[in-house]
Amino acid sequence: MGLKDALARLTGTQSPRLARPDSAAPIAQVEKLEIHTAGSMIIMVTNQPGAEVLREVARSRESATLVSPTATAHFPAVKKDALPIKDPKRGWVIPLTPALADALLDHLPRPGEYELSPALALVVE
Repeated sequence: MGLKDALARLTGTQSPRLARPDSAAPIAQVEKLEIHTAGSMIIMVTNQPGAEVLREVARSRESATLVSPTATAHFPAVKKDALPIKDPKRGWVIPLTPALADALLDHLPRPGEYELSPALALVVE
């Protein structure tokens, strides 16, 4: 059994779909955006104005890019699940699925800590 067979057993016959940035997405500047990882969880930290921008992105369900002095996060609108990635040159690419958009709308812009999906948590200061 080769590497390809081993991967197929782990992921199924179809390899996982990776998120890709939308080059046509509008860019929004935010004052605070920090992104960390804890195991397989991506943790985004922002302030209330940043959370309001995220809420608008979720409400529109369209692709957007958030840029702060320390981080960049691309939110390409997708209909099917895709894995978030960190592009060393472009920053984080986090797919904006309908489920993620709903979770953002349920919680933002209130301060708090939210686990939005198995892969993404958000802290609003």
